[in-house]
Amino acid sequence: MNRLKEKIAELWVQPITKVIVALFAVWTLGGIGIFFLEGDLQTPSENATSFNSLINSLWWTIVTMTTVGFGDMSPTGVPGRIFAIVIMMSGIGLIAVVTGTISSVFVTQKIREGKGLEKINFENHVLICGWNRKMEHVINSLINLSKNKIDIVLVNEETPDKLNAFVQKFNIKIRFVIGDYSEEAILEKANVKKANAAIILMDYKQGNDQKAIITTLGIKHLSTDCKTIVYANDKDSIRYLKRANADEIIFDDDFETFMAAAHILAPGIPEVINRILDYNSPNSLKSVPIPSSFIGKPFNELFSYLRSRKKLICLGVYEIHHKMGVNEILSADTSALDQFIEKKLKQAGHQFGNSDKTGVVINPDDNYLIKPNEGALVIE
Repeated sequence: MNRLKEKIAELWVQPITKVIVALFAVWTLGGIGIFFLEGDLQTPSENATSFNSLINSLWWTIVTMTTVGFGDMSPTGVPGRIFAIVIMMSGIGLIAVVTGTISSVFVTQKIREGKGLEKINFENHVLICGWNRKMEHVINSLINLSKNKIDIVLVNEETPDKLNAFVQKFNIKIRFVIGDYSEEAILEKANVKKANAAIILMDYKQGNDQKAIITTLGIKHLSTDCKTIVYANDKDSIRYLKRANADEIIFDDDFETFMAAAHILAPGIPEVINRILDYNSPNSLKSVPIPSSFIGKPFNELFSYLRSRKKLICLGVYEIHHKMGVNEILSADTSALDQFIEKKLKQAGHQFGNSDKTGVVINPDDNYLIKPNEGALVIE
């Protein structure tokens, strides 16, 4: 009951509530007033519609207040006409205020959206936290690999003008929230609780992985179902990111070092990798479901089927594995950062046992038996 009273009090404080109440009051009093002033002066035979009915009087009042004026009814006596003038002036003012207030709400919301200040109402969307040169490539890859419409929310501290210019490059709806993405309040504004996944980029203003670790903790605190992919800079951060329950950790250094060596020692491989990773290439790498009829059958049969029927080259299979609970991955390490992570996890009160991790088998033996829930990794 107290909560209901608080809600009513909050609503009453809003200017639009008072205006709407005043509008209904004028409508009701106007209908009753014109009914008593004009009801005795008219008979049903004089007009098809008259003020003899309270319903008709209320109809005339709202038509007059909104300045529609159908002309099917009109007062004939002097008191009724004076009263009608009062109704007209009151209605015009109140309707104008209601229209202006509603328009102001939508305009304000649009302005706040354009400045990244409005709460996001997307569901099953992807958050991209941070900002660096990989942003555009990441978004294009998401668009290219997504089989259905995908919603993306950017969370960073860039200026609204820069972000608005950036999102115009893409043909999908991209929203953004401006703020420190390591803060839970900002993540909540981005609706992380309903997000499908979050990609944490190494921010160009950021020199280490501490912010990525804190952000991962915040995301997992708010939503255990949000898959977290982290671009990391320091390999020493792996154990901390794992304890923060990051689902996937990506290091650019490994890829760049490999590509540099491959250009010298294994010509052709870098070109193939670049073509596979290019979202505009016809030879892209993708994952596809395996038909249920191949469950329990050897890999060579699946390979032949995909090659002959689908014109796809199967590189291997993948399966989603459940991760261990947090108590199984926390160690007895007594470093300050370990203690901080452990404290945050205990405060959250969650056992992150329902998080998922992808396991892959590349180039399995011909006799490898396909398991339920496995998918195929293929090149078109």
